Order: sequence, then C-alpha cells, then structure tokens
Amino acid sequence: GFSLAHFYERRARRILPALIPVVALSLIAGYWLLLPDDYENLGQSAVATLLFANNVLLTLTSGYWDLAATFKPLLHTWSLGVEEQFYIAYPLLALLLLRRWPRLFAPVLAVGIAISLLLSIALSARQPDASFYLIHARAWELLLGALTAWRLPGTPQPERIARALALTGLAMIVGAMLLIDETAPYPGWRALLPCVGTALILRYGTAGGLPQRVLGWGPLVLVGLASYSIYLWHQPL
Repeated sequence: GFSLAHFYERRARRILPALIPVVALSLIAGYWLLLPDDYENLGQSAVATLLFANNVLLTLTSGYWDLAATFKPLLHTWSLGVEEQFYIAYPLLALLLLRRWPRLFAPVLAVGIAISLLLSIALSARQPDASFYLIHARAWELLLGALTAWRLPGTPQPERIARALALTGLAMIVGAMLLIDETAPYPGWRALLPCVGTALILRYGTAGGLPQRVLGWGPLVLVGLASYSIYLWHQPL
C-alpha cells in the first residue's frame, strides 16, 4: 500500500509551509540589515534552500573567503538538504530491496551505515566541511534510524534489559550534550553518541523507567512538537 507520490506529498506538506515564510522574511529583513555581499550570499542560500541543496552550496563556498556564520541566516538549512536528498533515494532503494530481495534489506542498511560512518570518520580530519555537510558522510545517521524502525519493536527483551538499554541511550545523549563542543571534530565517531543513544530509546524506551518518564514530561513533549519551527527560526533570529 505504499505510494511514492503520497510519501513525497507528505514530506512537502511537512516541510514547505513552515520553511517558505522563514526564507521570505529572512530575505526581507536581510535587505535592510545586511551589507551587499552578505545579502548576495543570502540570496544564493535562499535558492539553494528551496532546492534542498544548501549543504552543497556551503561546502563549495567554505574556506578563506567564507562569511562568518553569524551573517548567514539560512546556514542551518544544510540539514534539510541532507534530509531531503536522503528521502529522494531511500524509498526507491527500500522498494527495490523489499520487493525483490527482502532478506537483504537489513544487511544492506547495515553495510550502508558502516561505509558512510567510515567515510565520516576519515573525512572529519581531512575535509571537515565535506564531512559535516554532504550526504555521503551523514547518510549513516539516517540509515541507522531506518534500521531501528525496521520491524519495530524487534525481538522482545526482558524488561530489565530493555530498561537498561533505554537508560544507556539517554546517558549517551546527555553525554553528547556535555562532551561535544565547537572544538571537537564532528560528526565522525562522536556522532555515535547521540545517534545510537536515540536508536536505543526508540527501540526500548517504551519499557518504562527513567527515560520514558523524562522524555514523556509535558514541557519536553511541547518542545518536541514545536521543534521543527524552533529549528527553522533560531538561526535567522
């Protein structure tokens, strides 16, 4: 019952109604607040953002003549580029594998995770901009989510083990918040902390215990529901 057209329609309904006003108002405010070179860069970013390719533009324009991040109101939309590039390719791969070679689905995802993660680690030291912005070094994070969702909840675990795994996931996320700062090369292996931590909570967090109580707290749920809009507005503001 899966429909590619319906899938892409849902993605558009999810992303564009909140994104377009941010781009438009950034261009209006930038006209009055930015110097000409900075405003030209904003115009390029606006076009790239709406084409879901700002991550590519940022990689190509990084270096000595790059503008400071504080003068790039749409800098953060690089992640939308990565996300949508993934969502163009992944459903096609999933349909092909699940229809023809369903037993290979999970192994192919695992191999993709390993290859992309190794690329991310290798590029983090040599080409940090490419490692941070481009899909081949970030796809493993999204593929990990896909593998986590595959046949959820998977093999049932004893409640004590499930709670311990969920608590480990929460500890990994908190550890990432405390240990990763602007001086640490990223993503590379450090991205395993928030990504694997999130996967463990998604997989085992319904078992009760501290992670479920913490993440089910009303104010955190409200932040989660508004997170996309908060994300879109934080950089321009």
